[in-house]
Amino acid sequence: TPLLVQIVGYIQRDGQGLFQRTHCVLIDVTERRALEQEILDINTSLERKVAERTALANAANAAKSMFLAHMSHEIRTPMNGVLGMAQLLQREPLSPDQQEIVEHILAAGQSLLSIINDILDFSKIEAGQLTLDVQPFDMGSTLTEVVRIAAVGADRKGIGLRLEASARLRGGWL
Repeated sequence: TPLLVQIVGYIQRDGQGLFQRTHCVLIDVTERRALEQEILDINTSLERKVAERTALANAANAAKSMFLAHMSHEIRTPMNGVLGMAQLLQREPLSPDQQEIVEHILAAGQSLLSIINDILDFSKIEAGQLTLDVQPFDMGSTLTEVVRIAAVGADRKGIGLRLEASARLRGGWL
């Protein structure tokens, strides 16, 4: 079996610089070279696997983003229909209890539509396509609406719900 060897040596000279002898050591590096090649092969294999896994992860992420965008649209369309029908119903002559129920339907539907929009925004964030639209809003009204929506479930459970907000919030501070 052939061996791979490394030769290390030097030439010994006398005082006048004339050659006297050569000193050499042969080092068997067969096993070291085999291990180095094995490490290179393993590294190449790992790099290939990482590239494959990265491609799979990117494809899965793209599929997830497409799914979120598609489902957000598929849910948003009927949700807008429900909200539109509730708005039409709100214009009809209704008893105070019926009017309150319609208002709860509208508030809950708008809340759900907001969640759907957030899901769509999340997929836009992942795709690097989100643009922010800074708009002023009435924090007091928003909080009042949240409490009104949550109060329905709280009342059923016998829980009292109350909003305490500073004058700055009640006055449309933001």
